[in-house]
Amino acid sequence: MIIKVVLVVGLLVLAGFILRGRMTAQRLAVRRLLGVLVLGLGLVAILFPAAVTWLANRVGVGRGTDLLLYVLVIAFLFVSVALYQRLSDLEARYVTLARRLAIAEAESAKQEPTWPTPPLLETELLEPELLERKR
Repeated sequence: MIIKVVLVVGLLVLAGFILRGRMTAQRLAVRRLLGVLVLGLGLVAILFPAAVTWLANRVGVGRGTDLLLYVLVIAFLFVSVALYQRLSDLEARYVTLARRLAIAEAESAKQEPTWPTPPLLETELLEPELLERKR
């Protein structure tokens, strides 16, 4: 029964991550601390596999491998959401950059001098009356 509560709480925390805003320094620090904690627990699980089975029995799961699977599913969901948010932030940055570049290019094109169209024949410059006769 305890495992159901743990999994539901994990999913609720995941929902909070989905709804939260941009990454702040405090959230980054918490994420790093949780990463170190997970690495430490992984080391304990490798060195003492019976401890995982003991913990699984305490929370209502039959085997330690099943508990590990449940934890990895929740961890995978967290990583997927974090990567999706990161990708969305990068995409928004690229859109902003492309828009700024397009505006800058358009403004620089306005400021470039336009050159007058050269006459078709040299004689038009020397003899303007020839131009009037052609019309």
